[in-house]
Amino acid sequence: MNEEEKSPAQMIHHLNQIGTHHSIGTVDMVENRINGIKSHAIYQTPGATILMKALRALKQICWDANTYQTAIQIGRIYAQRVYCGDWHSLDRSALETYVCEASQVLHGTIELLIHSGWVQVVSRSSDFSLYESDLVSFESDQQMLNKMALGYVKTLTYPIQIQGGQFQKRMKS
Repeated sequence: MNEEEKSPAQMIHHLNQIGTHHSIGTVDMVENRINGIKSHAIYQTPGATILMKALRALKQICWDANTYQTAIQIGRIYAQRVYCGDWHSLDRSALETYVCEASQVLHGTIELLIHSGWVQVVSRSSDFSLYESDLVSFESDQQMLNKMALGYVKTLTYPIQIQGGQFQKRMKS
């Protein structure tokens, strides 16, 4: 953090100080307890809120869409297992293994702007980034991706076009 090695505990402590100063991380939550009763609490999580924003920005450039979506689903399931006391379960351990394996490419630099209740990603970079600005340009298409995408979209939408044509025929009858 800030070009300095810190343990996870030191990082959270430092981010808690910064986040508290800028009113970051107040969470008002209604929970469904395991016994079916709802509870209401207000949590202060400034350091975790900042860290999660940075981690999400890193995941967005280092993980493909499937890995990103799978990790989100696993995160929800994992949280439920821990909340229900299933810490020592094989299921919880297997979920953690997936995320640990996928996280091996999560190395990079995330620059954040923190001010008056909000956290904004200013820049992100990683040697494992899957983002290539050359490939997303509409002006220069040296890989012919735009042309291929048009064919792909036509293929994907063809069944809908047929369905629409059949609907139009029925409406005229």
